[in-house]
Amino acid sequence: MAYDFNGSNQWLQRSEAIFSGSSTSYAITLAAWARPTDRHLGTVIGADAGSGNAGRFALFSTGSGKFSLRRKSSSISQSAQYPNGNTDWFHVLGTWAYSSRALYVDGASVATQSTNISLDPTNATNFYIGRDHSGKYWEGKIGECAAYNAILSANEIAQLAEGVSPLFIQPENLIGYWPLGGLYTDEVN
Repeated sequence: MAYDFNGSNQWLQRSEAIFSGSSTSYAITLAAWARPTDRHLGTVIGADAGSGNAGRFALFSTGSGKFSLRRKSSSISQSAQYPNGNTDWFHVLGTWAYSSRALYVDGASVATQSTNISLDPTNATNFYIGRDHSGKYWEGKIGECAAYNAILSANEIAQLAEGVSPLFIQPENLIGYWPLGGLYTDEVN
């Protein structure tokens, strides 16, 4: 099951800081199953301070049909594109650390960057599924989202893309799991 977002006024939000670390010592992984309807600029999953870019990180799609990974105001993207009228599901996953970030699609690394970027995850007091603070709404379906205070290994990322539940991958570092087929207990807008 999955939640079907209309691209204009539907999203899920949790308004509290759920990530830990400091501006130079953080380890974050976000993962989700996503099925975009058409090419659009929309956020799959991410967190921010409610405005600005200081604590902003997210997985999103570009208007050209690519998945991207944002940290503050910069992003890295995959080279492949999905078509308008898409019917495929994709497993999208991003990792963020002070010295690097990486984007995975269907278990494969598609974009990486090594650079020292300070990002205080405790300032990310808004956690979103289906949008971000700037109104980049998701159009399509999202299912089974997970957030970790850890960088998952390539093997663990491949297992998630094969359908292993996030509940069985580093459960000690899993800080949020949203199956999006059952009860979501926070704000639904």
